[in-house]
Amino acid sequence: MTGRKEEEVEISSNAMIYDLLQRLYSIYGKAFKSEIFQEDGQNLRDDWIIAINGTLSEQTNIMGTRMKSGDIITLFPVFPGGG
Repeated sequence: MTGRKEEEVEISSNAMIYDLLQRLYSIYGKAFKSEIFQEDGQNLRDDWIIAINGTLSEQTNIMGTRMKSGDIITLFPVFPGGG
C-alpha cells in the first residue's frame, strides 16, 4: 500500500497509536486511511493487527495505547486460513 517495508516517523512524546496512524495518513493520503481505519475514521479496521516491539497488542483499545521513544510498531493485515 505504501511501497515501503518500513517507515521511520517522528511524532510527539506520549503519542498514541491513533496519532501515529493519523501521521501516516497525512503522508500516504486517503487510500491509507480507507484501508486502515473503519468508516468512523477513529478505529482500526478488524482486518489489521498492530504489534508493539514484536508483541501483539490487545486490539480492543489499541488506538489509545501510548508509545514510548524507540518503540517499533508493526502494522499488518490479518491473513486468512489456519489449522
